[in-house]
Amino acid sequence: HNTPGLELNKWGYIVADEHGKTSKANVWAGGDIVTGMATVIMAMGAGKNAAMDIHEKLMGVKKVIDTPEALPDDMECVLPVKKGPTM
Repeated sequence: HNTPGLELNKWGYIVADEHGKTSKANVWAGGDIVTGMATVIMAMGAGKNAAMDIHEKLMGVKKVIDTPEALPDDMECVLPVKKGPTM
């Protein structure tokens, strides 16, 4: 079955851009339904990209986040942060 307005590729997977946006307004997708069978790491990355894009859309902001310190106050970094050597 297909959702009207949701574009699929020739293999039946959902077509999404690098942020997970699909051809249907306000619908994001990621993971195996977009790429086919792939790694968990790739699926997690797709989820992270989609979450950031959804947050930006809901909050009405576009911000480049390149460090955990750059996250908005209402968000938290759940990925491990590299720390320098301890002595």
